[in-house]
Amino acid sequence: MKISKKDALTWFEFFSILPEDEEVMPKQQEIIYATFAQIEAAIDHRNEMLLSEIRGLKTLENRTIFVGNESKFPKGCRSCLLGTGLSAIRKTNKCNLECKFCYHYGELDD
Repeated sequence: MKISKKDALTWFEFFSILPEDEEVMPKQQEIIYATFAQIEAAIDHRNEMLLSEIRGLKTLENRTIFVGNESKFPKGCRSCLLGTGLSAIRKTNKCNLECKFCYHYGELDD
């Protein structure tokens, strides 16, 4: 189901004033999901366009994107991205737990 931007805005304004404990009806849920799907598709398209403008962009088996020399991609990071978390420790003893590019960045604070 596709709806116009104007209709989507109207519906979201309507949903925003509904009491929190009031259930939305199945047809309304369908409208919500359709709108979210349209938003997600637009964002994905915009991201693809932006990524296509980056010269030399590479992917590591579709797990992450980067630019630069592939041979300099850290073995620990490669192992962490492509294997289990512990495989990075077995591969190298130089895993930087504070690496800002790591998916687990910030977990040390917990």
